[in-house]
Amino acid sequence: METLQSRIVVDGLIYPEGIRWAQDKVWFSDMFARRVYAHDPRTGETEVVAETDDLPSGLGFLPDGRLLIATMRDRKLLRLDPEGLTTVADLSSVSDLLNDMVVDARGRAYMDFYIRGGGGLILVEPDGGWRIVADDMTSPNGLAVTDEGRTLVVNDLGANRILAFDIAEDGGLSGRRTFADLGDCSPDGLCLDADGGAWVGQPFQGRFRRIVEGGEVTHEIAYGAKWGIAPVLGGPDRRSLFLCTAEISLEAIQRLMCDPTDARTQSRGWIEVVDSIQTPGAGRP
Repeated sequence: METLQSRIVVDGLIYPEGIRWAQDKVWFSDMFARRVYAHDPRTGETEVVAETDDLPSGLGFLPDGRLLIATMRDRKLLRLDPEGLTTVADLSSVSDLLNDMVVDARGRAYMDFYIRGGGGLILVEPDGGWRIVADDMTSPNGLAVTDEGRTLVVNDLGANRILAFDIAEDGGLSGRRTFADLGDCSPDGLCLDADGGAWVGQPFQGRFRRIVEGGEVTHEIAYGAKWGIAPVLGGPDRRSLFLCTAEISLEAIQRLMCDPTDARTQSRGWIEVVDSIQTPGAGRP
C-alpha cells in the first residue's frame, strides 16, 4: 500500500461536504455554514455561489451546467438558476434526511436518503419526477456513476461496505452486489478512477483510501484524529485529488444536525489536495 500526503488549499471552513469538480473549479458545501462554494485552483480564490435556508450537502450538475443542491433536513433538491434557487423536488414525504447525490449524463439525480431503520436511493428526473430505485440499505452515503453510465457505485456507511448496481435505460437499478467489504471501516464520500478504483473517505478512521473491487487497498492518506470526509478527482487531467477534511467529534455532528448555530466552535474544516495522482478520475462525480 502506498502512502500519500495532502496539502491544504482552502482554510476557515466549518464542515465541508459534497465535493465536485466542474467548470475548472472545485465545488463544495460548507454544511453548517449553509453555503456552497467554488474554489479556483488557478487563482486560489474561493467564492460563495449559493446560500441555503437548510443544511446543503450533495452537489451535482445538469448537462447545461446548472448546479443542483441537496438539502438535508428539509429534504429538497434545489437548482441554482440565474434568478436564484428553485425547488426541483420536495422529498420530505419519503425521507427523514437527504445527504449525497450524483447526477448522470442525462441530468438524472441519484440521491441517498435515510428513514428510521435504514435508507435507500431516490432517482429524481430533471422535471422533478422521482421514484425510489433502491432500498434495504443501512445508511447510504457517497455515490458515483461509471464513465459509460452503466454502473452506480454507492457506500453503505453503516454496513461498512461499498455496493454496485446496474443502471437500466430508464435509470432503474438492478443487479445489486458488493463491490468491497470494508470490515470495521466506515465509508463516506466516494469517487472513481479510470482503472476502476474507488477513492473513499473513512471519517471515523481518519483517512482516505483507494480501494479496488474485491476490497484490496492500494493507497492511503492518513490524518489520525482529523476526519476524511469526501474526495473528488479533478484538475485539467483529473489527476488532482481534492479532499474534504474536518476536526469534529461524532457527538458534535449529531448536536449540530439539530442546532448548527455554534458550529464554528465545534468543528474546523478544510479542502486539501494531493497532486499528480497516477490514475486519473473517471465517471461522475
